[in-house]
Amino acid sequence: MSMFGDEASSGLEDSHFMSNVRFTFDDNPDPYKRRKINMKNAYGVLKPKRRWRIGSPVHNNAGQCCVTGIDLRALGAEAYNRALLDPHTLQPVDDGRTLMTEFFLDHLTGKPVQFAAQSGVTTGLPLRSSYCPGLLQIYWLYTQWKYETDMEEQGRNSSFLRSRGIELKPLRRKDVKKRNRPLLVDEIEPFFAKVKMHEGQGITIVEYSNPDENSNFFGEIDLVHITLDLRKMRSEELNREKTKGGNPSDNQSEVIP
Repeated sequence: MSMFGDEASSGLEDSHFMSNVRFTFDDNPDPYKRRKINMKNAYGVLKPKRRWRIGSPVHNNAGQCCVTGIDLRALGAEAYNRALLDPHTLQPVDDGRTLMTEFFLDHLTGKPVQFAAQSGVTTGLPLRSSYCPGLLQIYWLYTQWKYETDMEEQGRNSSFLRSRGIELKPLRRKDVKKRNRPLLVDEIEPFFAKVKMHEGQGITIVEYSNPDENSNFFGEIDLVHITLDLRKMRSEELNREKTKGGNPSDNQSEVIP
């Protein structure tokens, strides 16, 4: 049976909840330190709620979020039909992948499957419960960051492998055009990701791709203009303050519904 039952269309909106996850992505200019901090914070958010002393999960029913305890069946399948976020840019991917296709469809058969959380996030015993859409998006990012870390560790020859005469060598692919990305681009990538997140709110971004068909970098976006309109930003903040009241928020965290 699917995790999304008939209750999703029963119209009981007043007795169910939808959680918004506020998660602050680190903006350290060092990509390795940034990933490490993001992984630590994501792990803390994704740990299933446990009973004090006993240690058993509090929310462990099918169709339930293991962290918040909300009824996921009431959200319906459409709540998970949202694009995955790129683990580097934090922008939606443009290849059609969604939370639904990644976690609730078998990649080989195409048949529906049920995603279950684990007691240790990516390790431990499988639970009957799952994650709400916002937390599942963070889970996706965490697994991608963890995979990258594991692959980097795999390339280092440990004493365990050396004692068995095993040496790992990186794959060398031929006929692949190398695109040398300037190191400065990696350093300012967190700034660009944050600017991209608020595009249209006093921020204008114009990107130009390389038109030279004889170049190895043909089609690559290699010229970007960023315009910061402080007058428009102040105007929008004042309008929000008038309609909602209070001071303009300076919180840098992102709400993931």
